[in-house]
Amino acid sequence: MSMRCGVVLVAVVAVLAGAGCAGIRASSARQSYIQDELKAYVYPVPCEELWVDALKVIAGHEFKMVGPDRELVGQPSQGSIARFLSRGHSSHRDDRGVFEAVSDNDNAYVRYMVRATPEGPKGCKVEYTGIKEDKSSSTESYWRDYDFEIELVARVSPPDGARILIGADEAADKASK
Repeated sequence: MSMRCGVVLVAVVAVLAGAGCAGIRASSARQSYIQDELKAYVYPVPCEELWVDALKVIAGHEFKMVGPDRELVGQPSQGSIARFLSRGHSSHRDDRGVFEAVSDNDNAYVRYMVRATPEGPKGCKVEYTGIKEDKSSSTESYWRDYDFEIELVARVSPPDGARILIGADEAADKASK
């Protein structure tokens, strides 16, 4: 290979690497923006009013709810044996007004917990937590699912969902330059 071809090859690799890095920076900036917005987001309705919508987000991704929650989201009722064997639990509300439910495992041993915490008399914070069970090591891993959270924002308050997604796109554009 001639010296000139080598220089051209290095330049092409550098341009491609730079473009790849810009894409990674943009994706990271977009995700960070969404996460920051959702960590601070308070739904402008009481938890009681949005609870069924919060459950429907999980059910809409083919996760089976447990007990009476199944009927709330339009899934067929569950027998007592299946309910007993389920890794999840139906909705309950604690003495602080916090709602919580956990779906049943899917075929990949993943389930979701949704928790709605009151913020003042007319506000609510909602978090979705994914739970992956590893049968071989008898362990579980957890992660906050911001995709489910933005889906709920868009469902409950479309203007807020659009505002967050537009801001995320602007953050990605700025980071890629």
